[in-house]
Amino acid sequence: VAAILRRFDLQKHWVIVAGDFNELPDSDSLAPLLEREGLRNSFEKLPNDADRWTHRDDATPSKNNQIDYLLVSAALWPRLQEVGIERRGIWASAKKTRAKYPPLSTVTSDSNSASDHAAVWAEFDL
Repeated sequence: VAAILRRFDLQKHWVIVAGDFNELPDSDSLAPLLEREGLRNSFEKLPNDADRWTHRDDATPSKNNQIDYLLVSAALWPRLQEVGIERRGIWASAKKTRAKYPPLSTVTSDSNSASDHAAVWAEFDL
């Protein structure tokens, strides 16, 4: 990813880097990406008290963090209007998690869940 990003001026070009990185934001392996000048984590737009977990196994307070990302270039950042985490396709084994984040009516177990990862979404004013 770093080699690809060198091709772009993140202050001028609209760039999004998104995906399941399977690492927490404070991991050493993600530091070169998350600390890159001109690239920002869309979760900065979430309220400070928002749950940030994006994987079913992270749905506990001690693991309340993201492993799925949507990073936005500085040029595109001012157009980022809203960010969210869509968890309705996940089947959480903990009843308290399902109570707080009810799944879709068709998601009744792991076998018919959409994924064990939540979808990170963003709305831009283009």
